[in-house]
Amino acid sequence: MVYSMVNHHIPGWDEPPTKEACLEWYRRFDRDSRGLDKGEFHDFVAHFLADTPQKLMQRVGGSMLIKVALAPLCASTMKRTLKKQPLIGPLVKIIPVSMLSPVLTAFGDVIKAAIALKR
Repeated sequence: MVYSMVNHHIPGWDEPPTKEACLEWYRRFDRDSRGLDKGEFHDFVAHFLADTPQKLMQRVGGSMLIKVALAPLCASTMKRTLKKQPLIGPLVKIIPVSMLSPVLTAFGDVIKAAIALKR
């Protein structure tokens, strides 16, 4: 359940392992059939999360790069350019870049969703 909740909030979706698969892994790592001791539990969790760092970087890396670097850079450039416009320049001057950046990110998400719907 926690696995599913976390995955729904991270870009890209992986189906959680089935209950049967988890029980099979549990049986494989429970060497003495008395439940998992500390070492067995460590091995079980290490196997369960073996490819997590690679998957996490693939799934989160691109969106984080956009949100942390690209969107603020574009927002800063956009603000600098729009400040020079006579009609909207005074309004743009009072809007901080920290507010423009999430707007650009949301706009990009809307465009991405519209493209996905078009396919």
